[in-house]
Amino acid sequence: MGKNGFYNDLIVRFLQNSITENEAKLLKHWIEESEENRKTFNSFRMIWSTSELVKDDSKATLNREKTKLKNILLFKNTSQNVNKTKNAGSPFYYLKYAAIALLSFSLSWIAYSYLSKQGQINRSYSEIIVPLGSKTHIVLPDGTDVWLNAGSSIKYPAQFTSSERRVELSGEGYFNVTKELQRKFVVATSNIGITVLGTTFNVKAYPEESIIETTLIEGKIELYDNHILKKGKPLIMKPGQKVSYVKNVKELQKSNRLGKPVSPSHKFFVKNNINTDVYTSWKTGQLIIEDKPLGDIAIILERKFDVKFLFAAENLKHYKFSGVLKDETLQQILYVLEFTSPIKYSIHGKNIIINSSYQ
Repeated sequence: MGKNGFYNDLIVRFLQNSITENEAKLLKHWIEESEENRKTFNSFRMIWSTSELVKDDSKATLNREKTKLKNILLFKNTSQNVNKTKNAGSPFYYLKYAAIALLSFSLSWIAYSYLSKQGQINRSYSEIIVPLGSKTHIVLPDGTDVWLNAGSSIKYPAQFTSSERRVELSGEGYFNVTKELQRKFVVATSNIGITVLGTTFNVKAYPEESIIETTLIEGKIELYDNHILKKGKPLIMKPGQKVSYVKNVKELQKSNRLGKPVSPSHKFFVKNNINTDVYTSWKTGQLIIEDKPLGDIAIILERKFDVKFLFAAENLKHYKFSGVLKDETLQQILYVLEFTSPIKYSIHGKNIIINSSYQ
Protein backbone atom coordinates (compact mmCIF):
# COMPACT_ATOMS: atom_id res chain seq x y z
CA MET A 1 0.00 0.00 0.00
CA GLY A 2 1.38 3.42 -0.97
CA LYS A 3 1.73 6.37 1.39
CA ASN A 4 -1.57 7.97 0.39
CA GLY A 5 -3.36 4.66 0.66
CA PHE A 6 -2.03 4.25 4.18
CA TYR A 7 -3.38 7.64 5.28
CA ASN A 8 -6.68 7.16 3.47
CA ASP A 9 -7.09 3.97 5.45
CA LEU A 10 -6.34 5.91 8.65
CA ILE A 11 -9.04 8.45 7.72
CA VAL A 12 -11.59 5.65 7.34
CA ARG A 13 -10.69 4.17 10.71
CA PHE A 14 -10.67 7.63 12.32
CA LEU A 15 -14.23 8.21 11.13
CA GLN A 16 -15.21 4.74 12.34
CA ASN A 17 -13.71 5.51 15.80
CA SER A 18 -11.43 2.48 15.47
CA ILE A 19 -8.10 4.34 15.25
CA THR A 20 -5.37 4.00 17.89
CA GLU A 21 -3.81 7.00 19.66
CA ASN A 22 -0.48 6.62 17.78
CA GLU A 23 -2.29 6.32 14.45
CA ALA A 24 -4.31 9.44 15.29
CA LYS A 25 -1.06 11.36 15.86
CA LEU A 26 0.30 10.14 12.50
CA LEU A 27 -2.90 11.23 10.78
CA LYS A 28 -2.80 14.65 12.47
CA HIS A 29 0.79 15.27 11.26
CA TRP A 30 -0.15 14.17 7.73
CA ILE A 31 -3.13 16.56 7.63
CA GLU A 32 -0.88 19.44 8.68
CA GLU A 33 1.75 18.67 6.02
CA SER A 34 -0.12 20.28 3.11
CA GLU A 35 -3.29 22.06 2.07
CA GLU A 36 -4.14 19.16 -0.27
CA ASN A 37 -4.02 16.69 2.64
CA ARG A 38 -6.27 18.93 4.72
CA LYS A 39 -8.79 19.23 1.86
CA THR A 40 -8.77 15.45 1.38
CA PHE A 41 -9.50 14.87 5.06
CA ASN A 42 -12.21 17.55 5.29
CA SER A 43 -13.95 16.32 2.14
CA PHE A 44 -13.94 12.75 3.37
CA ARG A 45 -15.33 13.89 6.74
CA MET A 46 -18.05 15.91 5.01
CA ILE A 47 -19.14 12.84 3.05
CA TRP A 48 -19.12 10.75 6.20
CA SER A 49 -21.14 13.32 8.16
CA THR A 50 -23.68 13.60 5.38
CA SER A 51 -24.07 9.84 5.29
CA GLU A 52 -24.90 9.81 9.01
CA LEU A 53 -28.22 11.49 8.22
CA VAL A 54 -29.39 8.31 6.54
CA LYS A 55 -32.16 6.49 8.38
CA ASP A 56 -31.19 3.52 10.56
CA ASP A 57 -32.67 0.78 8.38
CA SER A 58 -30.30 1.73 5.54
CA LYS A 59 -27.11 1.27 7.57
CA ALA A 60 -26.11 -2.02 5.97
CA THR A 61 -26.44 -0.55 2.48
CA LEU A 62 -24.61 2.61 3.52
CA ASN A 63 -21.74 0.60 4.98
CA ARG A 64 -21.36 -1.16 1.63
CA GLU A 65 -21.15 2.26 -0.05
CA LYS A 66 -18.52 3.39 2.45
CA THR A 67 -16.54 0.24 1.73
CA LYS A 68 -16.71 1.02 -1.98
CA LEU A 69 -15.43 4.52 -1.28
CA LYS A 70 -12.55 3.13 0.77
CA ASN A 71 -11.70 0.63 -1.99
CA ILE A 72 -11.66 3.40 -4.61
CA LEU A 73 -9.16 5.32 -2.51
CA LEU A 74 -6.99 2.25 -1.94
CA PHE A 75 -7.18 1.27 -5.63
CA LYS A 76 -5.50 4.52 -6.58
CA ASN A 77 -2.39 3.41 -4.72
CA THR A 78 -2.24 -0.22 -5.91
CA SER A 79 -3.13 -0.05 -9.59
CA GLN A 80 -0.18 -0.06 -12.01
CA ASN A 81 -2.14 0.94 -15.14
CA VAL A 82 -3.79 4.21 -14.23
CA ASN A 83 -4.27 6.65 -17.13
CA LYS A 84 -2.07 9.73 -16.74
CA THR A 85 -4.87 12.27 -16.88
CA LYS A 86 -4.68 15.76 -15.42
CA ASN A 87 -4.34 15.72 -11.60
CA ALA A 88 -4.65 11.92 -11.61
CA GLY A 89 -1.79 11.68 -9.14
CA SER A 90 -3.76 13.52 -6.49
CA PRO A 91 -5.82 11.56 -3.93
CA PHE A 92 -8.32 14.42 -4.14
CA TYR A 93 -8.89 13.54 -7.83
CA TYR A 94 -10.20 10.09 -6.92
CA LEU A 95 -12.00 11.31 -3.85
CA LYS A 96 -14.03 13.68 -6.03
CA TYR A 97 -15.68 10.86 -7.97
CA ALA A 98 -16.15 8.70 -4.89
CA ALA A 99 -17.77 11.68 -3.19
CA ILE A 100 -20.28 12.12 -6.01
CA ALA A 101 -21.34 8.49 -5.73
CA LEU A 102 -21.69 8.43 -1.98
CA LEU A 103 -23.30 11.86 -1.74
CA SER A 104 -25.88 10.89 -4.34
CA PHE A 105 -26.72 7.77 -2.37
CA SER A 106 -26.83 9.62 0.95
CA LEU A 107 -28.95 12.49 -0.32
CA SER A 108 -31.44 10.07 -1.83
CA TRP A 109 -31.92 8.43 1.54
CA ILE A 110 -32.16 11.82 3.23
CA ALA A 111 -34.97 12.81 0.86
CA TYR A 112 -36.70 9.48 1.48
CA SER A 113 -36.44 9.91 5.26
CA TYR A 114 -37.78 13.44 5.00
CA LEU A 115 -40.84 12.41 2.99
CA SER A 116 -41.59 9.27 4.95
CA LYS A 117 -41.32 11.01 8.33
CA GLN A 118 -43.01 14.24 7.21
CA GLY A 119 -40.02 16.42 7.80
CA GLN A 120 -38.50 14.71 10.80
CA ILE A 121 -34.77 14.27 10.12
CA ASN A 122 -32.77 11.79 12.18
CA ARG A 123 -30.03 14.18 13.30
CA SER A 124 -26.63 12.75 14.20
CA TYR A 125 -23.77 14.32 16.10
CA SER A 126 -20.01 14.42 15.78
CA GLU A 127 -17.67 14.56 18.75
CA ILE A 128 -14.02 15.57 18.50
CA ILE A 129 -11.82 14.55 21.43
CA VAL A 130 -8.28 15.95 21.62
CA PRO A 131 -5.81 13.82 23.60
CA LEU A 132 -3.25 15.29 25.97
CA GLY A 133 -0.10 16.42 24.23
CA SER A 134 -1.82 17.77 21.10
CA LYS A 135 -4.30 20.32 19.76
CA THR A 136 -6.46 20.43 16.65
CA HIS A 137 -8.36 22.70 14.26
CA ILE A 138 -11.79 21.87 12.85
CA VAL A 139 -14.37 23.59 10.66
CA LEU A 140 -17.99 23.26 11.75
CA PRO A 141 -20.84 22.71 9.23
CA ASP A 142 -21.59 26.47 9.14
CA GLY A 143 -17.96 27.38 8.35
CA THR A 144 -17.04 28.37 11.91
CA ASP A 145 -13.37 27.74 12.73
CA VAL A 146 -12.60 26.09 16.06
CA TRP A 147 -9.20 25.38 17.61
CA LEU A 148 -9.25 22.87 20.47
CA ASN A 149 -6.53 22.69 23.10
CA ALA A 150 -5.14 19.50 24.63
CA GLY A 151 -7.57 17.48 26.74
CA SER A 152 -10.62 19.17 25.20
CA SER A 153 -13.70 17.93 23.36
CA ILE A 154 -16.54 19.40 21.33
CA LYS A 155 -19.87 17.92 20.28
CA TYR A 156 -21.94 19.33 17.39
CA PRO A 157 -24.63 18.21 14.93
CA ALA A 158 -23.70 16.98 11.46
CA GLN A 159 -25.87 19.83 10.18
CA PHE A 160 -27.25 22.89 11.96
CA THR A 161 -30.95 22.48 11.17
CA SER A 162 -32.58 24.23 14.14
CA SER A 163 -33.06 27.93 14.89
CA GLU A 164 -29.68 28.07 16.65
CA ARG A 165 -26.20 26.67 16.06
CA ARG A 166 -25.45 24.87 19.31
CA VAL A 167 -22.22 23.11 20.32
CA GLU A 168 -21.07 21.59 23.60
CA LEU A 169 -17.52 22.30 24.82
CA SER A 170 -15.43 20.67 27.52
CA GLY A 171 -11.92 22.06 27.90
CA GLU A 172 -10.50 24.98 25.95
CA GLY A 173 -11.56 26.25 22.54
CA TYR A 174 -10.86 29.28 20.34
CA PHE A 175 -13.84 30.19 18.12
CA ASN A 176 -14.00 32.30 14.98
CA VAL A 177 -17.74 32.23 14.37
CA THR A 178 -19.34 32.64 10.94
CA LYS A 179 -21.92 35.42 11.15
CA GLU A 180 -25.55 34.46 10.50
CA LEU A 181 -28.15 37.04 11.46
CA GLN A 182 -30.94 34.46 11.42
CA ARG A 183 -29.28 31.93 13.73
CA LYS A 184 -27.29 32.58 16.88
CA PHE A 185 -24.26 30.48 17.73
CA VAL A 186 -24.37 28.94 21.21
CA VAL A 187 -21.49 27.37 23.15
CA ALA A 188 -22.69 25.29 26.10
CA THR A 189 -20.30 24.42 28.93
CA SER A 190 -20.90 22.75 32.29
CA ASN A 191 -21.82 25.99 34.08
CA ILE A 192 -22.23 28.81 31.57
CA GLY A 193 -23.74 29.37 28.14
CA ILE A 194 -22.32 31.73 25.50
CA THR A 195 -24.45 33.23 22.73
CA VAL A 196 -23.02 35.07 19.68
CA LEU A 197 -23.89 36.06 16.13
CA GLY A 198 -20.40 36.32 14.69
CA THR A 199 -17.26 36.98 16.68
CA THR A 200 -13.88 35.67 17.88
CA PHE A 201 -13.38 34.47 21.44
CA ASN A 202 -11.63 31.93 23.65
CA VAL A 203 -13.26 29.72 26.30
CA LYS A 204 -11.41 27.65 28.90
CA ALA A 205 -13.84 25.33 30.69
CA TYR A 206 -11.98 22.24 31.88
CA PRO A 207 -14.26 20.20 34.18
CA GLU A 208 -11.48 19.64 36.74
CA GLU A 209 -10.79 23.38 37.12
CA SER A 210 -12.80 25.62 39.47
CA ILE A 211 -12.86 28.64 37.13
CA ILE A 212 -14.23 29.06 33.59
CA GLU A 213 -12.52 31.83 31.59
CA THR A 214 -13.99 33.57 28.55
CA THR A 215 -11.84 36.03 26.59
CA LEU A 216 -13.36 38.20 23.85
CA ILE A 217 -11.10 39.25 20.97
CA GLU A 218 -13.66 40.91 18.70
CA GLY A 219 -17.43 41.20 18.33
CA LYS A 220 -19.94 40.81 21.18
CA ILE A 221 -21.10 37.82 23.21
CA GLU A 222 -23.63 37.15 25.95
CA LEU A 223 -22.85 35.00 28.97
CA TYR A 224 -25.44 33.08 30.98
CA ASP A 225 -25.17 31.33 34.30
CA ASN A 226 -26.89 28.00 33.64
CA HIS A 227 -28.12 27.86 37.22
CA ILE A 228 -30.02 31.17 37.03
CA LEU A 229 -30.84 31.11 33.31
CA LYS A 230 -34.47 32.17 33.82
CA LYS A 231 -33.58 35.10 36.08
CA GLY A 232 -32.23 38.50 35.08
CA LYS A 233 -30.32 39.58 32.00
CA PRO A 234 -27.19 38.01 30.48
CA LEU A 235 -23.73 39.50 30.94
CA ILE A 236 -22.69 41.25 27.71
CA MET A 237 -18.94 41.17 26.99
CA LYS A 238 -16.91 43.72 25.04
CA PRO A 239 -13.64 43.14 23.11
CA GLY A 240 -10.55 43.12 25.32
CA GLN A 241 -12.41 41.72 28.32
CA LYS A 242 -11.85 38.50 30.23
CA VAL A 243 -14.70 37.13 32.32
CA SER A 244 -14.05 34.50 34.98
CA TYR A 245 -16.87 32.35 36.32
CA VAL A 246 -16.18 30.76 39.70
CA LYS A 247 -17.77 27.31 39.92
CA ASN A 248 -16.82 26.57 43.51
CA VAL A 249 -18.04 28.92 46.24
CA LYS A 250 -14.86 28.24 48.23
CA GLU A 251 -12.85 29.88 45.43
CA LEU A 252 -14.69 33.18 45.86
CA GLN A 253 -12.23 34.19 48.56
CA LYS A 254 -9.55 34.34 45.84
CA SER A 255 -11.74 36.46 43.57
CA ASN A 256 -9.74 39.66 44.10
CA ARG A 257 -7.25 38.44 41.47
CA LEU A 258 -10.01 37.71 38.96
CA GLY A 259 -11.33 41.25 38.50
CA LYS A 260 -14.46 43.19 39.37
CA PRO A 261 -17.60 41.23 40.38
CA VAL A 262 -20.57 41.87 38.07
CA SER A 263 -24.21 40.91 37.58
CA PRO A 264 -26.21 38.84 36.70
CA SER A 265 -24.43 36.34 38.92
CA HIS A 266 -22.21 36.84 41.97
CA LYS A 267 -19.90 34.29 40.36
CA PHE A 268 -18.85 36.45 37.36
CA PHE A 269 -15.71 38.63 37.52
CA VAL A 270 -14.52 40.97 34.74
CA LYS A 271 -11.10 42.31 33.77
CA ASN A 272 -10.91 45.08 31.15
CA ASN A 273 -8.24 46.03 28.60
CA ILE A 274 -6.35 42.77 28.90
CA ASN A 275 -3.68 41.45 26.56
CA THR A 276 -5.81 38.82 24.81
CA ASP A 277 -2.70 37.13 23.37
CA VAL A 278 -1.92 35.81 26.85
CA TYR A 279 -5.09 33.73 26.76
CA THR A 280 -5.11 32.72 23.08
CA SER A 281 -1.42 32.16 22.22
CA TRP A 282 -1.76 28.41 22.84
CA LYS A 283 -3.48 28.22 19.44
CA THR A 284 -0.18 28.99 17.67
CA GLY A 285 1.98 26.87 19.96
CA GLN A 286 3.12 29.84 22.04
CA LEU A 287 2.92 30.12 25.82
CA ILE A 288 2.79 33.66 27.21
CA ILE A 289 3.21 33.74 30.99
CA GLU A 290 2.44 36.83 33.06
CA ASP A 291 3.14 36.51 36.78
CA LYS A 292 1.67 33.00 36.85
CA PRO A 293 2.22 30.57 39.76
CA LEU A 294 4.19 27.40 39.06
CA GLY A 295 1.16 25.32 40.07
CA ASP A 296 -0.89 26.88 37.23
CA ILE A 297 2.01 26.53 34.77
CA ALA A 298 2.29 22.84 35.69
CA ILE A 299 -1.35 22.25 34.70
CA ILE A 300 -0.72 23.82 31.27
CA LEU A 301 2.45 21.76 30.73
CA GLU A 302 0.67 18.55 31.81
CA ARG A 303 -1.84 18.99 28.98
CA LYS A 304 0.72 20.19 26.44
CA PHE A 305 3.21 17.34 27.00
CA ASP A 306 0.95 14.61 28.49
CA VAL A 307 2.90 14.39 31.76
CA LYS A 308 2.10 14.64 35.47
CA PHE A 309 3.72 17.11 37.91
CA LEU A 310 4.24 16.00 41.50
CA PHE A 311 5.28 18.63 44.07
CA ALA A 312 7.25 17.63 47.15
CA ALA A 313 5.72 20.58 49.04
CA GLU A 314 2.65 22.74 48.47
CA ASN A 315 4.58 26.02 48.78
CA LEU A 316 6.61 25.15 45.66
CA LYS A 317 3.48 25.78 43.58
CA HIS A 318 3.47 29.46 44.57
CA TYR A 319 6.67 30.60 42.81
CA LYS A 320 5.64 32.99 40.03
CA PHE A 321 7.08 33.35 36.53
CA SER A 322 6.79 35.63 33.49
CA GLY A 323 8.05 35.06 29.96
CA VAL A 324 7.29 33.72 26.49
CA LEU A 325 7.87 30.13 25.41
CA LYS A 326 7.57 28.77 21.87
CA ASP A 327 8.60 25.40 20.46
CA GLU A 328 10.75 24.60 23.49
CA THR A 329 10.91 20.98 24.62
CA LEU A 330 9.67 20.01 28.07
CA GLN A 331 13.23 19.63 29.34
CA GLN A 332 14.19 23.08 28.04
CA ILE A 333 11.22 24.60 29.87
CA LEU A 334 12.04 22.72 33.07
CA TYR A 335 15.64 23.91 32.85
CA VAL A 336 14.49 27.54 32.59
CA LEU A 337 12.17 27.12 35.57
CA GLU A 338 14.95 25.51 37.60
CA PHE A 339 17.49 28.17 36.59
CA THR A 340 15.23 31.09 37.58
CA SER A 341 13.82 29.78 40.89
CA PRO A 342 14.90 27.76 43.93
CA ILE A 343 13.53 24.46 42.62
CA LYS A 344 14.99 21.33 41.09
CA TYR A 345 13.27 18.70 38.97
CA SER A 346 13.67 15.05 38.10
CA ILE A 347 11.91 13.02 35.40
CA HIS A 348 10.59 9.53 36.03
CA GLY A 349 8.72 8.33 32.94
CA LYS A 350 5.72 10.65 32.62
CA ASN A 351 6.10 11.99 36.16
CA ILE A 352 7.92 15.28 36.81
CA ILE A 353 9.05 15.55 40.44
CA ILE A 354 9.52 19.12 41.75
CA ASN A 355 11.64 19.62 44.88
CA SER A 356 13.20 22.59 46.63
CA SER A 357 16.82 23.29 45.68
CA TYR A 358 17.51 24.15 49.35
CA GLN A 359 17.26 20.52 50.36
